[in-house]
Amino acid sequence: MTLAETSLMIQSVIFVLFLVSIAFRMKGKYLVHVITLLVAIISMLSFFAWWIYEIAPTFDSYLPTVLSPPLHLVNWLAHEFLGISTLVLGVWTVSFWRVGSTEFEAKSKRIWRFTWIFWILAYVVGLLLFIVLNTNFI
Repeated sequence: MTLAETSLMIQSVIFVLFLVSIAFRMKGKYLVHVITLLVAIISMLSFFAWWIYEIAPTFDSYLPTVLSPPLHLVNWLAHEFLGISTLVLGVWTVSFWRVGSTEFEAKSKRIWRFTWIFWILAYVVGLLLFIVLNTNFI
């Protein structure tokens, strides 16, 4: 399995955790929602730290040879910006939760909207970049 495939698999598992978190929020099960979201965020932060530590030093020499300038820009401006924004918004959403809080839904509603929109967009952009770089579909 290549590094790109491993990365996609890990990010897909984390994305599924995020989708499960959405489902719990929609059902009003905020404790399970926050726990699931927290697991997804901690997993993504761990993945991000691994990526920066292990891959980033060698990845920059790989990207310019594979990505044309427009795709390189999409990767860094879209995927990376959305991904980092998602992590910040996710941490912010979780920070509103308190045991027994009845205000969590109202306090976190606007931030949560941006969080799930950014997370879905980041995943889709990353998936499209994976397809462009690692398959013959496009």
